[in-house]
Amino acid sequence: MHVKVESQGKASIGVEPKCAIISGIYGQDGSLLAELLLTLGYRVVGLVTERKREFRGLDSVEIIETDISDLDAMRSVFAAVQPNEFFHLAAYHHSSDQQLALEGHRQMLRINFVATQSILEALLEKSPTCRFLYAGSSQMYTAREGVTTIDETIPFSPSTYYGITKVASAHLVELLRRERGLWGVTAILFNHESTRRSTRFLSRMVSSSAAAFKAKGRAALPRLTLRDLTARTDWSSAVDIVRGMHATLQAQFVQDYVLASGAVHTVGDLVQVAFAAVDLDWHEFVVSNGPVTTSLGACLLGDPGRAQSVLGWRAEKMFPDLIREMVLHDLALAMGTNL
Repeated sequence: MHVKVESQGKASIGVEPKCAIISGIYGQDGSLLAELLLTLGYRVVGLVTERKREFRGLDSVEIIETDISDLDAMRSVFAAVQPNEFFHLAAYHHSSDQQLALEGHRQMLRINFVATQSILEALLEKSPTCRFLYAGSSQMYTAREGVTTIDETIPFSPSTYYGITKVASAHLVELLRRERGLWGVTAILFNHESTRRSTRFLSRMVSSSAAAFKAKGRAALPRLTLRDLTARTDWSSAVDIVRGMHATLQAQFVQDYVLASGAVHTVGDLVQVAFAAVDLDWHEFVVSNGPVTTSLGACLLGDPGRAQSVLGWRAEKMFPDLIREMVLHDLALAMGTNL
């Protein structure tokens, strides 16, 4: 299996640095994690399907073009790199196009589970001391009534096909821990946002809309339509979450962790903070097409207690600061200002 490696940057002289491989390095979490690891002196290797020639902040990362679902390809990667840590962040998410749903399910199964199986088999064969993190999801659970609090002891109950594929990989990690001595954790990640979040996601959709209205005026754009302003989510900063990911692999003992803020906010809270950040009254720019209700629906709340007590991890960026940061970033983009 051909593996293409490209590197920019020079290795430092002295003690050989720790080496980490990141799948999904071009995504929000992967790029932020790579930057964190580089500041800690790591050699960072990213696995991608196809190299992007311009990706700011990752000039010192080695890029390997490969198929992470191919077992032979992953054997070649581990034999060549011999990493200390592997962060499996690559994932295939939902398609909004229902006609593509079946193909989307196939891709979710391939990337979210089959790739995990190939990576772990190759890791155990070629780099058995490598520590492994699998990026889980709150979609591995279903909110039943009111606020459902999730910690590491709660049985999985996936709410989506995406969640099913994530649960399958989490079970595989746990099985290989028991049977083959894998040093592997599943980090159960609740919603986390940053300026690198795609505008397909609600948080960035709102922040970019607030910025666009500020830059162009209300008459230039249609109102932002949202389905349910009362829906609640546990939102964190992606920068905080990737710190938590790294911390899980530095722990003395191997176990899974919930990484979450431990607080929920409504979509209405998100909208209010975002538009207030640019001195706009959101009522003038946002409409809801959802059912009118006075009751709050079911939601999930992450309990980060284990991460706090064992890892000493704390969320540092609070919800209002995170949203304001995103809006001001998007305003700079809308105004054509260099960031």
